[in-house]
Amino acid sequence: MPKKILLVDDEDIIHQAVKRALEKGPYQLVSAYNGNEAIQKTNELVPDLLLLDINMPEKDGYAVVREIRGRKETRHIPIIMLTGLGEVVDKVVGYELGVEDYITKPFDVEKLRQHVGSFLNDK
Repeated sequence: MPKKILLVDDEDIIHQAVKRALEKGPYQLVSAYNGNEAIQKTNELVPDLLLLDINMPEKDGYAVVREIRGRKETRHIPIIMLTGLGEVVDKVVGYELGVEDYITKPFDVEKLRQHVGSFLNDK
């Protein structure tokens, strides 16, 4: 059974790049394009991993993390921030909210594969 990854980003080009990067892995990639959709799909699907941007319409990534971490059913889901915000303060805020990992855009495809694989236990 493929592992479910929810990718949340408002840019189509990021969805295409991540899909290409992970297409050979045993993953089912599900897309969301804003914070509210991210919460809805997380609650419905309970994915195995969340790849989450910070700057998005409706709700930013930090608000999404707060909601996910606030629910017993979803607080266990690993979250990798995949964002253009690479300042130390951005990373600190993410880690303080409970984010497990942080990858800045533009991202290295191999690095993304390795980080995703490490959280989903495929080598």
